[in-house]
Amino acid sequence: MTQAPDADEVYAETPDAARAGGAAALLAMPVTIAVSVGKARATIEELLAIGPKSVLTLESKIDDPVDLLVGERVIARGRLVDLGEAGAFGVEIIELAGAADAA
Repeated sequence: MTQAPDADEVYAETPDAARAGGAAALLAMPVTIAVSVGKARATIEELLAIGPKSVLTLESKIDDPVDLLVGERVIARGRLVDLGEAGAFGVEIIELAGAADAA
C-alpha cells in the first residue's frame, strides 16, 4: 500500500511562488458542508422493502438542532429555518464546534 507523502515533505518541495499564495488559495478553496438532520433505524428486511413513497421515521424531532459537517467533522450546530421561497429552507447557526470549550 502506498503511503501519502508527509505534509512537510510536500511543502519543502513546493516552489516559493506557490507557497507564497498558498494561504490565500487555501482560504478560497470551496468545501461542501453537509447537514445531518437525524438518523433512522431499520432491519435489513425493512431496508430492502424501501421504495418510492416510503417514509423513514427519524429519531430526532423537527425542532431538534442539526449538525453541520465538513467531511466527518462537526463544525457547528444549527436549527432549520423556513426561507419562505417556494419551500426553500436553510440552517441558522446556534453554536460553533468547540465554542462551549472556549467559554
